[in-house]
Amino acid sequence: MNKIKLIITDLDNTLLRRDKTISQYTKSVFERLKSKGVLVAFATARSEKQCKRFSDMLNPYAIISNGGARVRISDKTIHRATIDTCTTNKLLSALSKLPSVKNIGIDTDSGYFVNRQPEEELTIDLQDFLPVSMIDFSKEFKYDAYKMPIECFNSDDVYKVASNFPSIEVMKFSGEDWFCFMDKNATKLNGIKALANHMGIGLENVIAFGDDFNDIEMIEKCGTSVAAGNAIDEVKNAAGYICNDCDNDGVAKFIEEKFLGRRKYLGHVNKRYIKDFKTQIIRVDEDNISGYAAFIKIKEVHCPQLVGEKGSETCIADNGYSELCYLPDNENWQFYAMYDNQGCIIEWYFDITRKNAISETGEPYADDMYLDAVLMPSGKIMIFDEDELLEARDNGNISQEEFNIAYSVLNRLIDSKVISVNFMEKFCSRLLSLFK
Repeated sequence: MNKIKLIITDLDNTLLRRDKTISQYTKSVFERLKSKGVLVAFATARSEKQCKRFSDMLNPYAIISNGGARVRISDKTIHRATIDTCTTNKLLSALSKLPSVKNIGIDTDSGYFVNRQPEEELTIDLQDFLPVSMIDFSKEFKYDAYKMPIECFNSDDVYKVASNFPSIEVMKFSGEDWFCFMDKNATKLNGIKALANHMGIGLENVIAFGDDFNDIEMIEKCGTSVAAGNAIDEVKNAAGYICNDCDNDGVAKFIEEKFLGRRKYLGHVNKRYIKDFKTQIIRVDEDNISGYAAFIKIKEVHCPQLVGEKGSETCIADNGYSELCYLPDNENWQFYAMYDNQGCIIEWYFDITRKNAISETGEPYADDMYLDAVLMPSGKIMIFDEDELLEARDNGNISQEEFNIAYSVLNRLIDSKVISVNFMEKFCSRLLSLFK
């Protein structure tokens, strides 16, 4: 992955959940991006007005709206590609004659115009499109158009009309009877190029997230590309990575893991495997132990969680298993002790962390620093994810100083015999005795 200087994300069904909301988790990730100085831009088929609710929440550096027809930074428009007034009127004339065309909309600098009012109940999503102006398109239209979305029940009619306008591109929305007419220069990729040129960076320094047909070009051309887990196959095939789906904060989770270091909350479990569990979290302040500890009792799993190479996997989560977690104060590490259903230790897993802290809601957490170590009951120590740590440094996600600290902390834990069977057996026994 190249060094990333700009994050581009589509909105609908990518950053937004299917109910057109943004989770509190995603908001917190974007706040952390802002604090690190990482720039974010929306690239959406929506008009600026239609994405205002989300830009107010996340305050992106730039907005590439109307599928790339306009690019704005603050109050400055740096790129514009519209359908001129003459062509707009000719398109309207051709489309108005087709019985298969039901709804027509036109987005302009002077507002959003439609041939009929929405028939659906006004959901939060539809309210993003309001107010609209109903107009008789048989009369002369006076504005250049950023885009002309239409609802048509015969795709052949759409493409036949488009074939008569060489300067126009038509895009179909997946799973719908909606199409969008735009100027051929109005693409998300061209909008990204204009923004990157304005910033003085190359496309290799851009990461793009998308899900639909109008995202394919930017997914193919940007230096790093990520398809939402719910994306169409064409986008997934073009992307370098696939993240979780939009309803599970896929964009935010990918960003957190690749750019911010993985944030791990004490006492949380991997719900992909664990179905039912009970967690107890306590504060510990005794005998030179200061921090938070959690004990997790696994009642039922969806399926056992196996780790390791195929053929020699180790099961670390199954019915009746348990996990002891410890997050020390003022340190750059945490550990997890995994026990089987007989209470026998399976392994101790150490995370090297950027910081251990308490969230605004009072939850203990650690920002993971990629580097990990596993201590087996035999005394064998295995180091993991050194390649991820190196990649994070080379991409600028962590500094050389943080890179050095990660190894320094790991070496100190090994040299001081904290990562040793004798120490960990006694230490975990003391912690377990504190849980009632």
